Amino acid sequence: MLVKTAVAAIQPLSATERQQLLVLMEHLEAPAARIPPHLSKLNQEFWQGVNVQELRRLKQPIVVERIQDLAADFWPVEDSIDDFLGFLQQQRQVMN
Repeated sequence: MLVKTAVAAIQPLSATERQQLLVLMEHLEAPAARIPPHLSKLNQEFWQGVNVQELRRLKQPIVVERIQDLAADFWPVEDSIDDFLGFLQQQRQVMN
């Protein structure tokens, strides 16, 4: 009965969403030995419930004074935005 319920629950999901769910489930079932040590440490830190002040002290976030400081010039000159948007729309249609 549980399997039938699970199968019914995933029916509305797209193929991509089903694949993502399987990947997540695989990681949930992974033995602890397969989890990289740095991820295990991050997992433990996440569930410790650190308050905002302590988190700020530990992570020392960068303060952004001007929004322009976040701008990046990485778009290749030879690629147009229209080509990119066309490609993106095509990929989305393929995925569904």
